[in-house]
Amino acid sequence: YGKPELGMIDLASASISQSTVALPTAFNQMLAFDANDQFVVGGSRGEVFSGANLDAPLSCGAVLSMAGADEGTLALATAAGGIVLFDVSGDAPSYDTSLPLLSSHIALSNDGSRLAAAAILTNAQYSPDRALRVLSLPGATELRAWPYQWGDTALFFDFTMSALGDHFGHQTGTFTQGAWVYTQRVLDLDNQQSFTRTSSSNGALRLSPDGQHVAVAEGNTTNLYDHGTLVDTFFGTPVAWLDDSHLLCSTGGSSVIYDALGNPPTVTLATGGGADTLEGTAG
Repeated sequence: YGKPELGMIDLASASISQSTVALPTAFNQMLAFDANDQFVVGGSRGEVFSGANLDAPLSCGAVLSMAGADEGTLALATAAGGIVLFDVSGDAPSYDTSLPLLSSHIALSNDGSRLAAAAILTNAQYSPDRALRVLSLPGATELRAWPYQWGDTALFFDFTMSALGDHFGHQTGTFTQGAWVYTQRVLDLDNQQSFTRTSSSNGALRLSPDGQHVAVAEGNTTNLYDHGTLVDTFFGTPVAWLDDSHLLCSTGGSSVIYDALGNPPTVTLATGGGADTLEGTAG
């Protein structure tokens, strides 16, 4: 996709010369110079940098990911300004702190004590770091880092974190013999594996709050696992665990709630044909 650099041609000297300046961003859309030949450059995600100090962005750029916690922490992953934390628990939301990590996907535990952040997963060829990091808050102490890299045989695609912040679903893929083979694993902070699955489908993986139940999409079906054992397969794709016992799935025309063992739906939310209706069964 090109190089993250700016080509400079000097027309003021007796002989024309060309030089390059390395830039923090690869996809740049705006450039301006002042009378002293100082420049400002703008990236495709709203990043703005001054040539006088390319290490200090003039703007945070676009929000690439956001996460919230029940106790009032809001985290925003920005294109150039790192991860910005706010306290939104009261009537007047306030800035808390910023973490110098660039990420395109973040997650917070329900109590706000743990933050998971994957390195920039797009345009990653410009930054080989694809690590998944888990930090404790406040203080931003690193609890665990899985050091994925751009160019690894098993390429890291994405992650999900349990609401308790102690289990992490990893999605990686290996391109072999002209096709992708995907592996989905669940690891805890001690790197102990409780679930693994390999498939030609890179379907969404959803973890229950306690990390013990796993729902994985495969096409238009859901495979449901309890402590690593397949317990049911049914039509629909997993959206989110509402708690440790209830999984919300989408069937296209409606949303259905199953229990942790895949028993028949207790609630169906119809979404087609006018106003939504809520249907339930006894028990």
